[in-house]
Amino acid sequence: MPPVKEIHFFNERARSHETSLPPRIATARARVEVRELAAHVVRSRDLRAIPWGWRYFFRRRDIDWYRGVLTHPSRALSGDITPAYSTLSEPAVRQLAEELPGVRAVLLLRNPIDRAFSHAVMDLSPLAPDDVLSLPAERFYEHFRSPESVTRTGYVAMIDRWQRVLGAERLLVAFFEEVSEAPARLLEKVTDFLGVASIDWASRAPVDARVNAGQRTEMPAVYREYLAGMYRGEMTELARRYPTYPQQWLRAAP
Repeated sequence: MPPVKEIHFFNERARSHETSLPPRIATARARVEVRELAAHVVRSRDLRAIPWGWRYFFRRRDIDWYRGVLTHPSRALSGDITPAYSTLSEPAVRQLAEELPGVRAVLLLRNPIDRAFSHAVMDLSPLAPDDVLSLPAERFYEHFRSPESVTRTGYVAMIDRWQRVLGAERLLVAFFEEVSEAPARLLEKVTDFLGVASIDWASRAPVDARVNAGQRTEMPAVYREYLAGMYRGEMTELARRYPTYPQQWLRAAP
């Protein structure tokens, strides 16, 4: 993976309707990414990341730029973690697949009720940093109904779009619960899907350790009921296709 997480190339290009974007340093997110890159260099002592950073931040962004920032001299495979790619339109997914022949995608799904509430808390917290739940309920309902939230929680349409382009064999659908319940098994599922040789994860990394744990905000029952009403049909269809965790989501929904 690149030293910087969430490259956001394809979604930003689709939103701009341009094939080439201004250099990365011009974006609002660049300061965060500079800190990420510096932390990576200090932690890993990877001096090759410095010229990589120059290319990443100061060159105009097009598909050749994207291929370049993903290229690693000692790795046959490379990837990009950007959840926003899940919301790309079908034409944008088709263009991505044409530009990256053989690309594979991994989609990790979270209970849609929890995902929508977590998204709202993240976006609304700056308005009430001490107690986000003190905000008027309508602020939450507006966020739940917003196109950004609904599009990111519309898993069935999302899966169908990507499968129509890549085929089912090049899209792996996995579930958030697997991260905590069976992380090594999930990683094995991903490496099998990518055609990577089996890895002894226990000796390579502390896969069972919890990292970057955030503050948990308990969801009020009224919001849970509202979101269950919005996404019951979504969960029902997912449970038909993937009769494991989505069935648990349905049973737990009010």
